[in-house]
Amino acid sequence: MVAPQVEVGDYVAVYLEKYDPEQPQIGKTTSISSMDETVNIDWYMGCYSGSWKVCMIGRGITRKVWNESVPFTAILRSIQFTKSMKLYKDTVLALKNKYPGLC
Repeated sequence: MVAPQVEVGDYVAVYLEKYDPEQPQIGKTTSISSMDETVNIDWYMGCYSGSWKVCMIGRGITRKVWNESVPFTAILRSIQFTKSMKLYKDTVLALKNKYPGLC
C-alpha cells in the first residue's frame, strides 16, 4: 500500500489495528521523517456526525496532547474539517464504506 502525500499540518485518517480494527483513527501531522518513513500525529477524537477535538492524556499539570509516531503506510488519506471541526460528507462516506464502526 502506498501512503498518500501529506504535509505537516494536514489532517489524516490513519489505520492502526492496535487501537481498533473496526475504524480508522483521525489525527493532525506534526512532523514527517523521510529517513525512517514515519509521521508524527496529534490524535483527535470524535465521530462521523459530530465535531472532533484534540485528544489529551494525563492529568493536571502533566496533561498534554496525545502524540504518536506512525509509519507512512498507516495513512489512509488526507482529510479536511469544516469550520466547526466536523468531517465533510464525502469524507464520511469514504470512511463509512471501509469502516462502518465509527459512531
